[in-house]
Amino acid sequence: MADWSLTPYLMVSNAAAAIDFYAKAFGATEACRMTTPDGSRVVHAEILLHGAKVYLADECGEPAQSSGRIGLHLEVPDADDAQARAAAAGAKVVLPVAEMFWGARYGKMEDPFGVIWSVSTQVRQPSEAEMKQAIAEWCSNMASGAA
Repeated sequence: MADWSLTPYLMVSNAAAAIDFYAKAFGATEACRMTTPDGSRVVHAEILLHGAKVYLADECGEPAQSSGRIGLHLEVPDADDAQARAAAAGAKVVLPVAEMFWGARYGKMEDPFGVIWSVSTQVRQPSEAEMKQAIAEWCSNMASGAA
């Protein structure tokens, strides 16, 4: 199946605004946009986000019902800067960037369209022993409700 690929497809309430937001927040560039004849709705658009392709469209009819949330992850040179840029563009910070036990500076935000974005910059490589200990502590904290 070497010829397969996966492209995220986001159905949002205002695709035109989402495209503008992703350009400001993450440096996305628009590759194409197809609209209804009157230009009021985006029926299909493609953006390039640092080499990755993402499709977007306006929701059609009733908003999509889902049992889960959509999340996209970005590996970036500077997670702090990426989160600040997204927040300045209108994202809500869900988890401020901080150093995590797996050796990355990592944070999360929600964009104005309900998509959860995480950003990460690897800053150190923990040993296998450090990872095992950190995971055990994290699991213990989760079980006790401390995390």
